[in-house]
Amino acid sequence: DSHTTGSFTELGSNETLRAESPALDALLAPQVIESKIVGGEDATAGQFPFYASSSGRPSLCGASLIRPDLLLSAAHCEGAFTGGVFIGSTRLGQNGVFRSVAAQIPHPLYNARTIAYDYMI
Repeated sequence: DSHTTGSFTELGSNETLRAESPALDALLAPQVIESKIVGGEDATAGQFPFYASSSGRPSLCGASLIRPDLLLSAAHCEGAFTGGVFIGSTRLGQNGVFRSVAAQIPHPLYNARTIAYDYMI
């Protein structure tokens, strides 16, 4: 029940698409991403006072302090700041200021499927 289209073989509805070449197979394989910045260095305490991170409950997201009382983040992070935010931290929960978040307001045209307008205040 399979047939070839270009460099892929289409399989039946219960099977997955597979490439016809080892190079393409390698490209399509799940990738392991290391959490390392090449050539980067640790930030010093207070170096980025405008950076904010969610408390990690229920998930971890970043934001930028754009006014003393206003953060800019991604709309796909809605809900991540429910547990509060650390401002100016270089390590989660350390050497920063913890604040509660009053509201998370995504752009009204945010589309999770296309990630259009992926920002919130």
